[in-house]
Amino acid sequence: METLLKFNYRYWCLLLLLLCFSTDAPVTEATASVSRLRYFTVVDEAGQPFQGVVAFHRASNYSASTGPDGKVFLGLQPTEVAEFIYFGYETQKITITYASNYKVKMVPLPPEEPEEPKEFAEPKSSSSSSFYFAF
Repeated sequence: METLLKFNYRYWCLLLLLLCFSTDAPVTEATASVSRLRYFTVVDEAGQPFQGVVAFHRASNYSASTGPDGKVFLGLQPTEVAEFIYFGYETQKITITYASNYKVKMVPLPPEEPEEPKEFAEPKSSSSSSFYFAF
């Protein structure tokens, strides 16, 4: 009975040791397609962290927003595209490579020139109470 317990103990220790070392599999095409976390730091035109920018992955409809430190992370595969959106700024599109960390600089939209006011035609005098305006 004692030899049977020693055998089981050795067997389980060997099995546990093999399981610990078997998780370091080489990267192949099958394992390379798994999404991994990509870390983004979003800054404004002055290089300061930009809070509230929406990081969006269109293929999965997943979005997250940057925190006070301007950081956000998404689970993406290489060749996928992450979009960074904020009102009044150009949308930035980043194509993912095998890197883990990315820095995104938001660029403000150029100011729009105000349009000239449109002139309206004077209403024709008639006995009816309808108005005519030219647009």
